[in-house]
Amino acid sequence: MDEKWTIDRIEGDMAVLEDPAGEPRYMPLGSLPRGAREGMCLRRDEDGNLIADMDEESLRRKAFQDRLKRLYKR
Repeated sequence: MDEKWTIDRIEGDMAVLEDPAGEPRYMPLGSLPRGAREGMCLRRDEDGNLIADMDEESLRRKAFQDRLKRLYKR
């Protein structure tokens, strides 16, 4: 199973992630990839570590922009 995680927000030294089921999970900011930021998409690598998933982030960003364009056309 390909797990996708999203950083929902950062609270001090903790990050609140949305797990694949949409549930919030708290993780120490230091356990995330360097440069982690709100909205960043993550996935697990073969060793089980969370790493940045730039392809997924690009897909989500494009889908969001497409929805905005459709809304503004109304």
